[in-house]
Amino acid sequence: MKFGGPGLIALGILDSSVLPTFGALDLLLIFLSSANPEWWWYYGLMALIGSVIGAWLTYRLARKGGKEALEKKLGKNTMQKVYAAYEKHSFWAVFVPAILPPPFPTSPFLVGAGALKCPLQSFLVPLVLARTIRYGALAWLASQYGRSIATYLRENSTALTIVATVLAIGAGGAIAYFMWRTHKKRKGGASEAPAKEAA
Repeated sequence: MKFGGPGLIALGILDSSVLPTFGALDLLLIFLSSANPEWWWYYGLMALIGSVIGAWLTYRLARKGGKEALEKKLGKNTMQKVYAAYEKHSFWAVFVPAILPPPFPTSPFLVGAGALKCPLQSFLVPLVLARTIRYGALAWLASQYGRSIATYLRENSTALTIVATVLAIGAGGAIAYFMWRTHKKRKGGASEAPAKEAA
C-alpha cells in the first residue's frame, strides 16, 4: 500500500507551483489515509516532501524571475499585498498560507518570498512547520475517521442530497435577490442624476 507515495510527491510538487490543483493533494491524502489507516504517517510524509520540493522550486524560479515578471503573471495588486505582508511579518506571511486548506491561495506568497529574495532558511522554517502540521493532522484524522465519515455519507446520501439542494436553492435565491437590489439601486441613482441636472 506504499505505492501512493510517489503520486503524493508528484502532486505535492504541482500543488506548490503557480498551477492550481483545486485541493487534489488534500483529497488524495485523505483517500489514501482512509483506505490504509496504518500508513497515515507515510502518506503525510510523502505529501510534505512533495509540497516542500514544489515550494522550493517556485521560490527559486521567482527569485530569478524578479518582481516585474511575477507582477505581470499574478497581477500587480495581488503581489503588492503579498509584499506588504512580508514587510510586516515575514514568518507568518509564509506560515499562515501554508497551513490553511484550499481554496486559500498559497503560490502568491511562495512567489513573493522568492521575488523579495527572502533568505532560504527564513522561507523553509515556517513552510516545513506549517506543512508538517497540516498534512500530519489531515492524514491522522482521515485514518481515524475517514471510513466512518464515508459510511455515514453513504447511508444518508438521500437526506444529505435534499439538504444540499435546499441550501443551494436558498443561496441562489439570496444571491439573485442581492443582485436585483444592487441593480435597482444603480438604476435609481442613474435616473436621479439627469433629473438633478435638468433642475
